[in-house]
Amino acid sequence: MTRWQEHLAEVQGRLVRSRYDDAREGGDRLRAGVGHLRVATRDLPGDDLPPARLLPPTALRLARDHLDLERSAEVLSAVLGADLDLVRRHLGGNLRQVDGASVLLAVRHGENAVGTVTLVLTEDAAGTVAGVHALAVAAPYRGRGIGSALAGRALELGAAAGADLAVATSLEAAGDVLERLGLRPVGDRPAPA
Repeated sequence: MTRWQEHLAEVQGRLVRSRYDDAREGGDRLRAGVGHLRVATRDLPGDDLPPARLLPPTALRLARDHLDLERSAEVLSAVLGADLDLVRRHLGGNLRQVDGASVLLAVRHGENAVGTVTLVLTEDAAGTVAGVHALAVAAPYRGRGIGSALAGRALELGAAAGADLAVATSLEAAGDVLERLGLRPVGDRPAPA
């Protein structure tokens, strides 16, 4: 098993262990709606990572509370075309209990979240792996560098935490963003439940 496969298996195991009993059906329904995810990797750290830059009033910050998770769920729900209650339960129920998970938000005009990404750190025999997952930008804000800034900042945080490998999963639409950041496709996987 490769390091990226081990990382995804570890993340999947954490999600399964963290789930509330009623969340399994929701996760299955979300997975059915998402289908397959692209998987890409790159070595960290890297001098070729572009700085995360956004034009004001858009700014990046870490999620601070349950309200931030709610905002993240709203963006993911809109991007996936999934029921907000399902996404809310899945995201909130999982991230509250998954060790090493942080949600980043792009905030525009006050507290309106327009993009989100999840960074999950895992350890293996060779070192630390930074997982960049659930990258989503609301449709009206695409093409403005928000996805690149979110993913780039997640990679920076992973490298700062000592990660030597990045693994990213994305929907097809986010694949170009990840490739611009030096992540190279290595395969497809079913979306995690």
